[in-house]
Amino acid sequence: MSRLRKLYIFVGTVLLFGLFLITISFQHWWLENIGSAIFVNGKYSETGRIFRNSNGDFLVITNWQNDATPYILYSSSKDIGVPNISEFTFLGICAYSWSSPVPVVMSSDRIKIETDMNVIEQNEWVEFTGMDGQRIKLYRSNL
Repeated sequence: MSRLRKLYIFVGTVLLFGLFLITISFQHWWLENIGSAIFVNGKYSETGRIFRNSNGDFLVITNWQNDATPYILYSSSKDIGVPNISEFTFLGICAYSWSSPVPVVMSSDRIKIETDMNVIEQNEWVEFTGMDGQRIKLYRSNL
């Protein structure tokens, strides 16, 4: 066998293995939702980021640089879950969740979440009260 043929076989094997890994971990990946905006207490959050998974749910991080408080907005139920930030690894424009589904405390659980999140949804935006009492408003491009 020539060296070139061995190289092709090696590269093909590596590509197939990479495709296999992506396929089996597809529900763990969240892609950044470019074009959406986050407002906290009426002010634009330059450090906020929104990610979307394959189920159409949204991972919202209001303050990327400081105390990152993540929220998951479930599109189907219009409910909000509060996960642990250590559940995610962030890689540029994507995030990887170590569990699928991500373990969260739901906003409807009044025992663990002591504040009323007061979720309001319109065509162009979703608004809710965060864990720290701040009002968070998400303007959608593709939400």
